Amino acid sequence: MVVIFVLVEMGRQLGFPAVSQEKAEYAYKQALSGMDKMRKAGVKVGFGTDLLGSTYVQECREFTIRREVFTPLELLRQATSVNAELMMQQGKLGCIAPGAHADLLVVDGDPLRDISLLAADGKTLAADRTRRRDRQGRVAVTQRRTARP
Repeated sequence: MVVIFVLVEMGRQLGFPAVSQEKAEYAYKQALSGMDKMRKAGVKVGFGTDLLGSTYVQECREFTIRREVFTPLELLRQATSVNAELMMQQGKLGCIAPGAHADLLVVDGDPLRDISLLAADGKTLAADRTRRRDRQGRVAVTQRRTARP
């Protein structure tokens, strides 16, 4: 979806002729409609993009585009466990388990309420945390956040 969206949004900047721009806009509308039909039919939909070059940083916008059709929970499953299932990698990908390969993403907020938290133009929020106990025995967490590509 984001590939088509980027073409719609940046087509003129990339030098698309008017007829190609119109085709991209039509394809975008049809792709959304197709996603909705797949959802209603119970088709397993994975998550990924084919963005290249300068458009790669927009990969995470796929979350906000697909939210027009899917719930945040469905989107998170598409990006994790459904992808693992489609690649026959259950237990190795798409989960947090001993022996599995996983990347964890820390965001400020609840992506089940606001999926756009995951659409930061290819940047993630990294948090370095230091834990210590204060004099009353309470745990204090010091956090430093940095955005990184």
